[in-house]
Amino acid sequence: MINNKFIQLILSLSSFEKKQLLLFFQSPFYNKKNEYIACLEFFLDMTSQSQYSTDLTKQKTWAYVFPKKPFSDLKFRRLLSDMYKLAEEFMKAYHFKQHIIKGQSALLHEYNERSLNKLTPQVISNTKKEYERYAHRDSLFYQEQYYTEVEINKHLQQESQRSGNNNLKQATRALDTFFILNKLKLYCEYINYQKVISLKYDIFLIDEILLHLKQVSHSHIPAIEIYYNILLTLTDPDDRKHFDLLKKLLVAHINLFELSEQRIMYGYAQNYCIRMVNKGDVIFLKELFDIFKEVLDKKVILNKGTISPWDYKNITSTGLRLQEYDWVSSFIADYKAKLPELFRQNAYTYNWARYNFYVKNYDEVMKQLQNVTYEDVFYNLDSKAMLLKTYYELGESEALSSLLSSFKIFLHRNKLVSEHHRTNYVNFMIILKRLYFKTRGKAQLNRIKDELKNTHHIADANWLMEKIKEKF
Repeated sequence: MINNKFIQLILSLSSFEKKQLLLFFQSPFYNKKNEYIACLEFFLDMTSQSQYSTDLTKQKTWAYVFPKKPFSDLKFRRLLSDMYKLAEEFMKAYHFKQHIIKGQSALLHEYNERSLNKLTPQVISNTKKEYERYAHRDSLFYQEQYYTEVEINKHLQQESQRSGNNNLKQATRALDTFFILNKLKLYCEYINYQKVISLKYDIFLIDEILLHLKQVSHSHIPAIEIYYNILLTLTDPDDRKHFDLLKKLLVAHINLFELSEQRIMYGYAQNYCIRMVNKGDVIFLKELFDIFKEVLDKKVILNKGTISPWDYKNITSTGLRLQEYDWVSSFIADYKAKLPELFRQNAYTYNWARYNFYVKNYDEVMKQLQNVTYEDVFYNLDSKAMLLKTYYELGESEALSSLLSSFKIFLHRNKLVSEHHRTNYVNFMIILKRLYFKTRGKAQLNRIKDELKNTHHIADANWLMEKIKEKF
């Protein structure tokens, strides 16, 4: 099977984009070699089939493109290399086609370079119309607005029209907006990364920017307002008003951004809720659930029509913790087809098992977990923990003891398990074992309860606390 850069690029394209790529290859302006077109047609045909891997070989491709020539591995590799470079040119052209305002500022630049001063005013007028039509008010908008204002200024200079009515104010304003917005975005990422890994370096002018934002309202620029409040949820998490304002801003202005940026913005809101829940503020579990429903309703969570297995799992888990059983049941079924095909059955089966565990259908849990494949270490860990809890609920002492032993060995021997996850699950099993096998009276229960409260890294802590309370 051929599995090089060019094939990977093709597989990343939508059906529409593949058609555009073929048209690009067929254009004499970009390509005059028919063998490139024939090879691309073969690849597009083969990769559209569900079982293409065994048939997509060098020899079969060569025989299709050059039926009368003997196979040459060197020439074939050169062919693919040249086609990949041509495909990269397509990606650049396609990007400009998708972002018309980029093309307009580039066109204005070309007119200035060629001193087409009598034609330039019409280009300027058309460019401004494109800005009015452009749906988003994101970083790209302000970046291209700045470039456009610079080109307008060049035109005014060429025409000797510099006066008190020049456009320097507009250019400066666009540049300031672009600069402040991107500084905020990068600083949010920096603060976010600090919560996971050790980062320490100065962010140039960030203190001055934050002081400016405290003193001057930017409510007329939603992008800045949104990222400023995202930053405040990261740096001042205990003041809920930042999160509440962020929610309102997202509801009011989210359509001003491309889907990829919408996912980032909502992702910050989701992570804030998760952090607050982990700190013990369970009211944010409902906030998180509402955000999940909102991004599902607006299709923000979908990336090219698919939902990630991790989002599928997190949404299911949040709904189950809130006892939204009917909603979760419908969600699991409705979004199964939107999971990536490679992970679909495993994700569906695992989450259906989780649903059955919460509704206390334990026989179905064990049946479903038998169908979960354990190639992914996280499914493996979570499935084993769910099975332990199922045995606990059913009072299956022998099965529980056996799985505790085998799971402990698995955690210590499997090198794919991170130290963080190993600690979480080992602590979980320690508490579970004591709770099931060694509990004798309220005094021991209180000791276990205190131990659970003082253990900071432990899986399924809420469930363990529920089981402790049931024994009092």
